[in-house]
Amino acid sequence: MPVPELLHCKNYKYFRKKGDECVSGKYIIIPKYLVREFFEIIKNHRIYLNEGFFSRPIETEILFENPAVEFDLKTIKDNYVLKSLSGMPESLSSKNDVFLYGSTIYLPDYEFCYKISPYLKVFNEARVVTIDKKQEDTVLKKLIPNLNFLSDRVTLSKTIRNKVVIDKCKFNFYFNKESKNITLILKVKYGQFEFNIFEDCDEKIIYRESKRESQVIGILTSLGFEEVNGKFYFLMGDDYIFNFFKNEVFKLQEIGEVYYSENFKGIKSIGSKGINGDIKTGKYNYFEMDFKIGDIDPRETTGILKAFRDNLKYYKLKSGEYLDLEELELNKFLKLLDAVSYNNIEDNNIKIDTNKAVFIDGYLEDNNITYIKGKKELNKIRNKFKNVDKLEFEIPKELHASLREYQKVGYKWLKNLDYFGFGGILGDEMGLGKTIQTITFILSSQGSKSLIIVPTSLVYNWIDEFEKFAPTLKVVPIVGPKEERETAISNIEKQIEELQTWKELESRVAALLAVFDKLDKAKQQKEELFLLTQRINKTKADTKQAKQITKASSRVESLLKKYASFIQLVKRIA
Repeated sequence: MPVPELLHCKNYKYFRKKGDECVSGKYIIIPKYLVREFFEIIKNHRIYLNEGFFSRPIETEILFENPAVEFDLKTIKDNYVLKSLSGMPESLSSKNDVFLYGSTIYLPDYEFCYKISPYLKVFNEARVVTIDKKQEDTVLKKLIPNLNFLSDRVTLSKTIRNKVVIDKCKFNFYFNKESKNITLILKVKYGQFEFNIFEDCDEKIIYRESKRESQVIGILTSLGFEEVNGKFYFLMGDDYIFNFFKNEVFKLQEIGEVYYSENFKGIKSIGSKGINGDIKTGKYNYFEMDFKIGDIDPRETTGILKAFRDNLKYYKLKSGEYLDLEELELNKFLKLLDAVSYNNIEDNNIKIDTNKAVFIDGYLEDNNITYIKGKKELNKIRNKFKNVDKLEFEIPKELHASLREYQKVGYKWLKNLDYFGFGGILGDEMGLGKTIQTITFILSSQGSKSLIIVPTSLVYNWIDEFEKFAPTLKVVPIVGPKEERETAISNIEKQIEELQTWKELESRVAALLAVFDKLDKAKQQKEELFLLTQRINKTKADTKQAKQITKASSRVESLLKKYASFIQLVKRIA
């Protein structure tokens, strides 16, 4: 290396006292306080140690690390005895920052250089140091930790090891929720002894890894934790906190164990085992599903679903925990709820339109969802679709009209919906006969009740249409003041029962008339005929009621004419 480069490297300019030479022939004289800088410059060159170091030239290397000094500490009688088994490194600079140990040159960190200095002085005078046992506290609490810092090759006698704890440092992170704050206590564990990182262990003398402990505290600080009185507080926003527990907490898990208290779990895990549901047939034409999402209060379900519909990544539970809405099984279940439920859900129970049965059945199968029971009810609807092409629905014979072809299509479509238990909308344009199609559908479903809701001005138009096209149907208008409407509603069942009585009467009379074709059996029916006659007369006595009933059915009107002839016949037989 040229002399000018050496003299001016790193802006170092003069070196030696006045009158001393820096260069002597082919030699460069290095000032002792610049030895470290010199070795840092030539570190990538081949280096030999010649006379003055060893008896013959030896190639060496420069290492930027601490020399592996070996120490041995034991008790002999009432004294502690410290030895440097392989000797101490030789300092090559006035600053004690460059060492020759064995045949290797070391450039350690400056903290090592500072702490090794007193040991160099002591062991320069003797290879063995004896310490009075009266200084045991100093030996155990200060000397041994210093030795462990200087070297990982410290040998302690069994007697000494029983008095202290020298072990790897482990970290445990304890999360909790106090009031509205998320707190963290960081504990260190050496052997079987665990304690707060900001406190000392009272049970035993423990040699702590101060550097490592400081590093972990620094990591927590960088993640947003603030230390207050030996406890960390996580005073960040919900988005940040959720992201931490979902995507960043692994950084702590790589360092040590992470624990959660009973009232705070960070992100609440649900999984497929935490969700269950049961689908069953409802009271009316719908399905019901009762479900459960882990141990979450049902009162929070509506909020969870709203957060999902708002495309949020999480929902913050009242416990302060975070529910990951992107978790696979929970996400699939919330998609199902979103598709089949309305805005408000009470007690984790939803009513599902029957027409969604096929969708639900397919969704459960496609997503391999096995935690929802009641698929048999869904399959009943699905199986009906297999026979949909074979369904035939006849136009009721009682209909007093002829349907056009497109009206027949509309009528059959309504019947298909009724067969599946679905609802629907008949959306023809005005004047194409939606009314007649609806009346035909109602007429085909005799024995059941139908509610028709129309503007007040159209109520009697509909009644006229029923009397015109389906006179056999009983139609009751619910109009007028509230009291009249309530009375009309309460009378519907009574009027229907009366209508059924007349139908029953008609069938019995027809049977008896057939009997009278054989006069030899007529007298056997005499008693029943008289009872029947009394019933007829009693019913006909209420003219107003008779008119109401006969208006509902033209067949009953013709039947009354038969009754008159029948009564005369009864009288002759009697």
